[in-house]
Amino acid sequence: MFGGHDPQFRPEANSTPWLRDVVFTSADRLDYRNAFPSGGALPVDDDHQPFLAAGVPAVDIIDFAPFLRGHHHTAEDTIDRCSPDTLAMIGRVVLATLGELERRMKN
Repeated sequence: MFGGHDPQFRPEANSTPWLRDVVFTSADRLDYRNAFPSGGALPVDDDHQPFLAAGVPAVDIIDFAPFLRGHHHTAEDTIDRCSPDTLAMIGRVVLATLGELERRMKN
């Protein structure tokens, strides 16, 4: 749930804290502070939780606006609500995060 227009990806409280921090630091380095504001983490019951339950670090990159409006995992969660610019931004953040994780594994 991250393709909408004018996203606000707040920290998600159920995510693995260190991994969430890497994602937000990567977004900050890419100058996406407006889309990834800092602040208190909000918990969301979502698709990442089975990974967490299995002991796999996971992060939920979620735009809280559609979630709070009730579009999350509903028939209202449609392609017309997606923004190519937001999808590209998320792709860049994920690639930067993977690069940082790779760098950390080598050290």
